[in-house]
Amino acid sequence: MTLPGTDTQAPAVTDVVSAQRWATLLPYRERLVRLARRQGAGPEAEDVAHEALLRTVVQPGLDLDRAWSYLAKVAANLAADLHRRSAREQVLRAHAGLSPRPQPADESVEDLDLGRHAVRLVAGLEADLRDIVLLRRDGATWSQVGARVGQAPTTVEMRYRRAVAPLRRQLRPC
Repeated sequence: MTLPGTDTQAPAVTDVVSAQRWATLLPYRERLVRLARRQGAGPEAEDVAHEALLRTVVQPGLDLDRAWSYLAKVAANLAADLHRRSAREQVLRAHAGLSPRPQPADESVEDLDLGRHAVRLVAGLEADLRDIVLLRRDGATWSQVGARVGQAPTTVEMRYRRAVAPLRRQLRPC
């Protein structure tokens, strides 16, 4: 039967072909699920099998005598895609875990207040101690600080620790 004004077959004929394909392919369903599990699809094995069936049933020019080999290849490719997608998601989750979380506004204000207080405390130190603290803050090693202020590295380190200890106690939250 053809549709009026066209040379194409009626949907009923297409439905018959589709029904024949489903009748041929559905018996492979359990076998596909087992294959997907062996391929590592785990809990998604059913989804992989169903997707393979859906993709195969609409494949134009499908040779029904070779349907299993085609289904198996589609399922294997879908399982591989699932692994790749899972690996990408794991990498993204890892990167998301490394990204800084937005800090609540009240914590930001507290940090700013604490920073201002620390600056005032360091500014109140004797000039030579203040220089040692600021050089260490900028990343200088003990040897570099010692050379800069004209003292031995061990002396500079001891003076730094003695100067910073009371500052830390004053900055420690209650």
